[in-house]
Amino acid sequence: FPAGALAAAAVIGAAVRRSGVAAALAVLLATGAALGTVTSRSDARCAREIEAAGAATIRLREDARPGQTARGHALAPGCVVPVRVRSVSGTGAAGALVRVVGEARREGMRVSIPAARLRVLAGPGLLARWRERTGALIDSLYGDQAPLARALLIADERDISPAIRRQFADAGIIHMLSVSGLHVAVLAEAVVLALLIGGASIRRAEAAAVLIVVVFVAFVGAPSPAVRSAAMFSVLVVSRRMQRPTSPWAILALGALIPLAQPRVAGEIGYQLSVVGMAGLIASGALVRRLPMDRVPRALRRVSRELLATVVASVATAPIVAWHFGRVSLAAPLTNLAAAPLFGLAQPALFLSLALAPVRPAARLVADGAQVLLAGIERIGVAGAAIPASALDVMPSAPTA
Repeated sequence: FPAGALAAAAVIGAAVRRSGVAAALAVLLATGAALGTVTSRSDARCAREIEAAGAATIRLREDARPGQTARGHALAPGCVVPVRVRSVSGTGAAGALVRVVGEARREGMRVSIPAARLRVLAGPGLLARWRERTGALIDSLYGDQAPLARALLIADERDISPAIRRQFADAGIIHMLSVSGLHVAVLAEAVVLALLIGGASIRRAEAAAVLIVVVFVAFVGAPSPAVRSAAMFSVLVVSRRMQRPTSPWAILALGALIPLAQPRVAGEIGYQLSVVGMAGLIASGALVRRLPMDRVPRALRRVSRELLATVVASVATAPIVAWHFGRVSLAAPLTNLAAAPLFGLAQPALFLSLALAPVRPAARLVADGAQVLLAGIERIGVAGAAIPASALDVMPSAPTA
C-alpha cells in the first residue's frame, strides 16, 4: 500500500507539473511494488509447500549437528525461503546442500523444522571450505576475542554473545559487528596506503585495491552492504582514471542497484541501513559545505565534521532501526565518533595478522596488537550502553518509525 500510494502521488504530481522525472519515478515505484508483491507471494507459496511436504532442500549457512539449531535457505525455482532446522540425526557443514525431512511449520516468511533428519547431497563449496579454515586460524590467533575477530574478518557472528550484541546495539555501534560498507572502505584505503608507501603508483594501488576488495567480498559471502561499498569504490576509481567528476549520489545509486538482480535484498535491514546511512553521510557532506565551518577553531573542525556526519546518518537510519528492533540508540553519534579511529586501525591489523599467518611469530605479534584495539571497541560499547537513556524502547510500528 505505501508504494502504491507513493506511485499514485507521483502520477498526480507528474500530471500537474508535466514533469518527465516525476513520471519516471511513478513508473519505477509502481514496477517495484508489483515486483515485490510477486516475489513475496512466490516465497509464501514455497513456504506453504515446504510446510505441507515436511521436507526441503536447503543450503546451510551454519554447521548443523544433532541437538543444535542451524539456519539456511530452501532452494526452489522462483523462490528463496529462510529455514531454521534443529537436527536430531545427521550433520552438515556450513555451505553444504542437504535434504531435510521433519514436521515443518511456518513462522511468517520463515519455516522452522524443530526435529529434522539431515542427509547431505553435496559438500560445501571451495569458498565455504576456505572460510572454515580461516575461522580456525582466527580462533588460534585471537583466543577469547575470536568471536569479534571472526565477525569483522569473515562475517561469522554466530559466537558473539547476546550480551555483547545488546551492549553494541544500545551504544549505537552494532553495525561494526557485521561486514558492511565501513569494513570494505577501511580495507580499500589501507591497501592503497600500504602500496603507496611501498612505492607503487596511485593507478596500480587503486587497481590492486579494487581486486582485493572484490575477492574479499566474494570470500565473506557477498553481503549486500559489502557489495554496495565495493561497487561504489570501483566506480569511484574508474571515474578518477577517466578524469570524470561524478556526483556522489550517482555513485550511491549505482552501488544500490542490487535489488534489480536480487529483489529480496530490498527487504534486508543490512541493505536498508547501508544505503540510507551512506545517503546520510553524503548529505552531511553537503551540509558541511553550507555551514560557516571557517568560524570553528581549526583544531575542532575535523571533529565537528565527523560529529555532524554521525548525527545526520543516525537520524536518517533511526526510523529503520525503530521499525526492525523497536529500540533506538541516542548515544550513537558520540560512540561512533570514539570507536571509528579504533576500528580504522583494528580492521587493517586483523587482515595483516591473517596475511602473516605463515610467519607465526609475526602474525601473533600483530594479533596481540589488534586485540588491544578490539578491547577498546568493546569498552566503548560497554560505556555507551551505560549512559543513562542511551537507548529508547519504542513500539516497532509504522507510525513510530
